[in-house]
Amino acid sequence: MTRKIIKSITKGLFVYLLLISICCSLLFLSFSLDGDIESNASIGICKISNGEIYPKVLEHYLPMPWTYFLSSWAHYLQQDKFTDREMLKAAIAPGDNIFERAMVPEYGRYWHGYLVFLRPVLMFFPYEEIKYLGLIVHILGISIIYFSVKRISDFLAKGLVVSFLLYGWLTAWLSFQFYSAYFIVYAAGSLVTRIKKRHILYFSL
Repeated sequence: MTRKIIKSITKGLFVYLLLISICCSLLFLSFSLDGDIESNASIGICKISNGEIYPKVLEHYLPMPWTYFLSSWAHYLQQDKFTDREMLKAAIAPGDNIFERAMVPEYGRYWHGYLVFLRPVLMFFPYEEIKYLGLIVHILGISIIYFSVKRISDFLAKGLVVSFLLYGWLTAWLSFQFYSAYFIVYAAGSLVTRIKKRHILYFSL
């Protein structure tokens, strides 16, 4: 029994350290890239600062009866441009070396690891265009996870898609931290439906 516990703890530590190493390496690699990152990020920061920080997606465009009918659901469908601006600042944070630029800036309210993806994308696209790229990836992600879960249950797959659509999907692709969380869900959901049971048991206690 003791050997089994020690073995499980060893596996957990190995996976933990491996994930930290991979994530830090990817972050360092991302901050080693150049291109138009600083220019695109700076333009995005200026646009956000000159506009509404938490714009509503539906509330300002719905007739009054519909606003009353949808109530809080319409109210919470808003962008979080404040965090987008903070992440754009972190993406171009100054520093003497890659380690300082990648590891020192932080925004404690959200996971900032999506800078791994954000910086390479900023090489080619400005802030305003990234959200449309996010929409495309969202559609692909929902399609992939739908067909993945459908292998288990058609009813479950349809219910999952409906839940995604209801749970703020209209705003998910408009803010970095929203759709980065969805991307992880899409990838994890697709992986779990394909991974073999014996591989899952390797990580279980």
